[in-house]
Amino acid sequence: MQSEPQLQNLIVYTVFHIGVYVSLFTALISAGIFGSLDRWFVRVAVACFAFAGICGAVIGSNIPDYPDYKTFSTALLGPWGFQLLTYSQWATLEHGAFWLGCALIGIPFLLFGPKPFIKAKIQGAAE
Repeated sequence: MQSEPQLQNLIVYTVFHIGVYVSLFTALISAGIFGSLDRWFVRVAVACFAFAGICGAVIGSNIPDYPDYKTFSTALLGPWGFQLLTYSQWATLEHGAFWLGCALIGIPFLLFGPKPFIKAKIQGAAE
């Protein structure tokens, strides 16, 4: 079945977003493991990017089941066949989670530079 161009564009857009979320998630997890990113706001940002990726995956994995954008955009979508939310609602959650994660990382960095991200070493501990 040939899908319409709007659905084809949506899947490309969704795959790009998922790639961004996975990259940010992986970068923050790696920095936390190999560096000193052990702050509550970084952990919440990681959760936000993971949730954004899940929302994007729900959208992307449902696209092949619909012949046109109008049908897709009005249907209830969800993981594993659960009919939970519309495309617009999933996209709103996806974008909201992404921007919240960006704000949690970006605002402290813009205001204070790298200081909020660096753990202070305790003098004399395990030298």
